[in-house]
Amino acid sequence: MVDANDRARAPESIFIKVVPWVWALASWLCGGIALVFCFRGQGHHYWWILTAGAVPVLRLLVSTEYRKLVREVFVSCWQSLAEFHANPASVPWRAVILYGCLPFAILFLANTKKQVGDNVPVFLAAGSIVRDGNVELSEYLGLPQWSSLGNDEKGLNYSLVRTPGGVYSNYPSGPLQIAAPVALVSRCVGANFDIITVHDRLQKFSAVLLASACLGLFFLLALHLVPPTHAWIATLMLGVASAMFSTLAMGIWQHGGVVFWSLVFLVAEFRQAPRSSWAWTLAQGLALGWMVPWRPTSVLVALPLAIWLACRSPKRVLLVGALAAAAYLPWGCFYYSCYGNVLGPSHTQAHVDNWMWDSPDGYLGVLFSPGRGMFVFQPWLILALLWTWPAVWPTSESPRGQPGWGGLLALSGAIVLLNVVTVGAWRCWWGGWCYGSRLTSDTLALAALLCVQPVAYLWRFPIGRAIVVGLIALGFLIHASSVYFGADNWNGAHGDIDANWALLWRWDDPPFLYPILKHFHGRDPSTP
Repeated sequence: MVDANDRARAPESIFIKVVPWVWALASWLCGGIALVFCFRGQGHHYWWILTAGAVPVLRLLVSTEYRKLVREVFVSCWQSLAEFHANPASVPWRAVILYGCLPFAILFLANTKKQVGDNVPVFLAAGSIVRDGNVELSEYLGLPQWSSLGNDEKGLNYSLVRTPGGVYSNYPSGPLQIAAPVALVSRCVGANFDIITVHDRLQKFSAVLLASACLGLFFLLALHLVPPTHAWIATLMLGVASAMFSTLAMGIWQHGGVVFWSLVFLVAEFRQAPRSSWAWTLAQGLALGWMVPWRPTSVLVALPLAIWLACRSPKRVLLVGALAAAAYLPWGCFYYSCYGNVLGPSHTQAHVDNWMWDSPDGYLGVLFSPGRGMFVFQPWLILALLWTWPAVWPTSESPRGQPGWGGLLALSGAIVLLNVVTVGAWRCWWGGWCYGSRLTSDTLALAALLCVQPVAYLWRFPIGRAIVVGLIALGFLIHASSVYFGADNWNGAHGDIDANWALLWRWDDPPFLYPILKHFHGRDPSTP
């Protein structure tokens, strides 16, 4: 016999059992809708985030049990990160994604900023691959929205080149490693590659995936050095106060792949420390082989890493080298079929006439120019000068017991210096119409790696915390000026910056202050 109280409790118990399933179904449904629109390149990027997050956020507001569950997940993941730092055995991938990738992916997508330039042909080629099975781009030139591509005496944009086989990208095709898979999924859900806004949105989405993956790998690498709090602060520094935020996450520039594959190589090397693994060895070979197609200067990263590996494991370097050669072989064949050489279209940039080794302008500009200087646009790089100071390596947290850390940090510094010297000697060391220190961003993560231990040391003191927070805040404001307020329009406001590169030294009118100066002086970006 069921009494009145039981009957009253029955609907409540049914509600409790059913509602979580309803919430979960609604969450998956909204997330699926957001992904479809995302891969179709429809709607602004922040609408994808709002669509995917609306139900979970609403559930957080109305459900105490769900808030408790979410809190437990975050606490559990953080605890797994602390355990990993103490004993780096199994990688807590869920925690790395939750803390090292997801927050930055949301930040990078939550704006409408896009950057086009050298990366214009990337999604043109990606669309051609999934639609026509080739990377020939002449079919796009007849479309009205691509008419701006024909602006030289040959009817081509500087980012394209005409060969006997047709029209191709004038820049390396390494970015297709991320663009082609995204384009394939996009094609499957019905994306229209003849619409320019679809290209722009898919290119930014691809760049965000790559940049957030880089930050996740950097976070994982930093966990080998310092506890989770300090590792996350260092990752935040790289993610929001560097060219990672204003450039690499805004479009598929060639630098992103160099950063990604160098981090894959390093993570794989230190995952070999607990026990040797063929999977990590394979990852290292792929990393070296697939890094080079992104950018010719990636050799300045790949070769030192290979030499470092040879010093650590002479036998294994032979296998990794063979795997790297096998990984690059398809790219070499691809380049040869399109451009007639195995190095790709950018090999001409290495011509002897393009270098000015005896001029200090480029070296100083790459480091300290208010228009392109590394230390100006990443002010936290000053912390890298502290990593050799013995006090920065407290005994209780010293990673020196882990094989190779001292050599790795020295190697990172050498690679960064080599990159600076090479970029500084190039005839166009400022990188054309870009924002900040784009050309030196290949080694951005390695430079940040030098700052991880100094961040951990300074965080122990109130004044040290203020310094770290201040440097991150300053770097964020410098890059947010471009992301949110159009500071990159500074180039157009001064005419052709390539012909007036001396303006890059003007402290009274630096790019990061351009939105403020424009507001007070009323200067139009299109007016020299």
